[in-house]
Amino acid sequence: MDARKPSSRWFGVAVAGMIIVAACSAGTRVRAVKRAAIPTTTQATIAPPAPATFPLTGLPVDDKGRAARPALSVKVDNAPRRLSPGRAE
Repeated sequence: MDARKPSSRWFGVAVAGMIIVAACSAGTRVRAVKRAAIPTTTQATIAPPAPATFPLTGLPVDDKGRAARPALSVKVDNAPRRLSPGRAE
C-alpha cells in the first residue's frame, strides 16, 4: 500500500490535469496572434556590412589569406613540476 498521504496524490493529479489543459488550449491563441501580426507595409533598411575582423583580437583584417586560417590558442602552464610518488628524492 502507498505510504503517501491522500492529499499529496490529489495534488499530483491536479497539477497533471492543469498541465494537460494548458497544453491543449495554447494552440488557438498562438495562431490568432500570428494572423494579427502580419504587417501591411514594410520598409527595408539595409545596414552596411561590418568590416571583417580577426575572431580573437578584434583587429581589422588586412589579408584575406590570413583571415581564412583557423584560430589557434595555446595554454602554457607555469606551475612547478611535481614528482611522482615513486621518484621522490
